[in-house]
Amino acid sequence: GPFRLDRDRRLLLCGEAPVALSSRAFDILELLVAHRDRVVTREEILAHVWPGLVVEASNLTVQVSTLRRALGDTGGEARYIATIPGRGYRFIGQPEAGPERPGQAAAAAPDPSVGEAPAAETAAPVAAVAAPARA
Repeated sequence: GPFRLDRDRRLLLCGEAPVALSSRAFDILELLVAHRDRVVTREEILAHVWPGLVVEASNLTVQVSTLRRALGDTGGEARYIATIPGRGYRFIGQPEAGPERPGQAAAAAPDPSVGEAPAAETAAPVAAVAAPARA
């Protein structure tokens, strides 16, 4: 796919070019990718991205809309982020393992397909974000 999520540098890359994202939008994308095996509720996202703060649900909607624009996920068909009405959001793109960085053992990289997000994100590999295969 054209996108890579570099968790160490907190960047979304399209090819080699960084994609402008706010820190909140990056946090949402990282959370959705880490939990791509399930729907992430609005409450979970709010608690993760705005911990201890009371925020309007519209803040989340704005950030998800920003993410969709950054991923080119506009129009009628979602390719990366699906809205699950009344529940939350789900990342439906297909992340692929990126190239291993020198000196990093593959076993040390957390597996984001496991149900919980890894405690230490700094060891996470770069993940490529690809659109799902079309039927």
